[in-house]
Amino acid sequence: MPIRINLLAEQQAAEEARRRDPVKRAIWGSGTAVALLLVYCVYMQFKVSSARAELNRFEVQWKDLQPSVLQSSNILKELGDIRGRLDSLQKHSTNRFLWANVLNALQHTSDEEVRVVSFDGRSVSTAEKQVLVSTNIFDVAPKTGLLSWGSEPSQRNVPEESNAALNAITNRADLIRYQPFLTTAFSVTTNAIQIFAKIEVLKPETMVELVSLKIRARDYSERPGSRVDAFFSKVTNAPLFSRLLNDSVSSVQPESIQQREDVTDLITPRAVYIPFSVSFSLPERIRENE
Repeated sequence: MPIRINLLAEQQAAEEARRRDPVKRAIWGSGTAVALLLVYCVYMQFKVSSARAELNRFEVQWKDLQPSVLQSSNILKELGDIRGRLDSLQKHSTNRFLWANVLNALQHTSDEEVRVVSFDGRSVSTAEKQVLVSTNIFDVAPKTGLLSWGSEPSQRNVPEESNAALNAITNRADLIRYQPFLTTAFSVTTNAIQIFAKIEVLKPETMVELVSLKIRARDYSERPGSRVDAFFSKVTNAPLFSRLLNDSVSSVQPESIQQREDVTDLITPRAVYIPFSVSFSLPERIRENE
């Protein structure tokens, strides 16, 4: 049996060892990774350039559209203002005080022995400025315990104290009449060392309308002056006046306790009468100044 001897075994083993060298494999792997990273960077740079080009295109389009957008925005704003004014005018027209209703009610309170000489009605509107009331409910730090990591939480009732402070503000003498128009804002800020609560009450600009009526009349009854109270009662108990006057101030006052003769009366010359006046002050009406 022949014996085979490989004289190149050592060289082949050395070559195989060189092929299996981990440093060489690491170099090849690193080179491949760097190449892939470069390809990825080139791809991302291309995407960034494309996005930048698209952004520039949109910016150019926006600059072209910006004037028309601003114009449309201004038009919408003006339209909103116009609608607000129209709504305010509509509210004013539907809620305004109508003197025709007063005159119509007055004609149903006539008395055969009382002659109305004049009717004076006045409506005065006064602008009231905006009022902002701001108050700090409390600003305290919680009590710290003996241990550095422990603290005793605050025992204060935030909602209860807030409601009490809000009621105290809205029931003030200068704000209670404006309660339907008041707006409130409440904020609480807490952290590990402090509790801070604040409340704000805003009264917007308002218009206060005061309406006063004065009726001057003459009592021509057989006993001049005897129909004054009856006429006053008849007027104040009329449905319209009863609803309007409600809790308002009304009074009747004889202008003279001495009888007078009406020299201008052509039907009953020199008729004797007592002049008197009936005055009303209707409850004030408050409207938001829009």
